[in-house]
Amino acid sequence: MKKQLLRFWQSDKFFKIPILFSVLSAIFILTLLLFFWGSLPDRVPLFYSLFWGEGQLAAKEQLFLLPAVILVTSTVNILIASQLHHLQYVLKRVLTIGLSLIDVIILVTAVNILLIFI
Repeated sequence: MKKQLLRFWQSDKFFKIPILFSVLSAIFILTLLLFFWGSLPDRVPLFYSLFWGEGQLAAKEQLFLLPAVILVTSTVNILIASQLHHLQYVLKRVLTIGLSLIDVIILVTAVNILLIFI
């Protein structure tokens, strides 16, 4: 497993950028949360798929789910991509591009939530 992860990391520069972007996105969101923690109300809008009102609100501690989701999806995608055969590089790239899209969506969501209260 370690050899496969190392080989995956060294195989193509294309894979390094999304992985680093994921880690940096999670660190950036954590930094923003900690920096603006005092200015956040006790309940913040987090669940935008629910109806308008009380259902969308969550405790501000639940904002830490955003970087956690980034790290979990990154880990799962990296493990899946590293287990694929080396000839399946297209699928590996699709996984890493999907990872980057998920990271961007979560990063934009976190920044928009924080901008409401700054």
